[in-house]
Amino acid sequence: MNKKTYQFTVAKDSSSARLDKFLAENLKAELISRERIKKAIIAEQVLVNNQIITSNKHKLAAEDQVELTLIQETRGPILTEHVADLNVIYEDDDLLVINKPAGLTVHPGAGHHQDTLLNILLASNRKLSTIGGAERPGIVHRLDKNTSGLLVVAKNDEAHLDLSRQLAERSLTRKYLALVWGMLKPEQGEIDLNIARSSTNRKLMSVVREGGKTALTYYQTLEIFQQGKLSLVECSLATGRTHQIRVHLSHLGHSIFGDPEYGHQRRKLLQHFKEEEATEQLFNFKRQALQAYKLAFIHPRSKEECSFAIDVDPELQQLIDFLTDN
Repeated sequence: MNKKTYQFTVAKDSSSARLDKFLAENLKAELISRERIKKAIIAEQVLVNNQIITSNKHKLAAEDQVELTLIQETRGPILTEHVADLNVIYEDDDLLVINKPAGLTVHPGAGHHQDTLLNILLASNRKLSTIGGAERPGIVHRLDKNTSGLLVVAKNDEAHLDLSRQLAERSLTRKYLALVWGMLKPEQGEIDLNIARSSTNRKLMSVVREGGKTALTYYQTLEIFQQGKLSLVECSLATGRTHQIRVHLSHLGHSIFGDPEYGHQRRKLLQHFKEEEATEQLFNFKRQALQAYKLAFIHPRSKEECSFAIDVDPELQQLIDFLTDN
């Protein structure tokens, strides 16, 4: 287990500053992300005047003594492996944009250490940023295992911090295609509902009236199929909460087709299609019909706008074609 300690005295002009903001500002040169600082505070790795503080919002006073001890657990190496070639849409010295297939986890997690995008990246001998620590080098944002589409990976810390800032400031654009049950009314709008861990299943998320984290999704209906049984919707993320689009749409009664956790898929198939219509193709689609198909950001080095778009996922396109032709 590696440790590194940083100590600061709060100046008068920094009094009343939030603890996490104060540390982020003073650790800019160390290329330590604010997200990592927040996690350190919650993990009781920060002292203010020799007292453990676990609130990111703690207000500091002039002459306060702040001490941060970053702890990096030493774990076994992430196993690298050669799987299918990466579908790289764009790459330069600072970043790469990848079209991730459905079924591929982005990075190792509890009980899952192989067959991830990160394993493949490491096997390719690419240099990756260190902001995410030893467990998530280069990973700026994620997609669910069974969501396909575009994501950006940072190859150095400067690019990672800049892209993370764009994520936080909502200037990094992510647009998704979702095949959903029913018709959203109105056909275009926003879903502004907080999200938190489900109280009944900690692996899932749910909309909450109080607490949780702010979550904002913009949506626009693109096409309606079979007299309103299903719709193709474009969703834009203003925030990036776990399962955000899936949870928001499910809460409104328009879950994503095929979603095994939030969709009640079999019940809806039998409810909306006659037995002879509920073909093998529909029943055998076992994942959420969700694709991150557009991505845009300002390049960290050149400051030019980068915009990427990909064709509709072949599996999703097959569903759309079936619904259009039948």
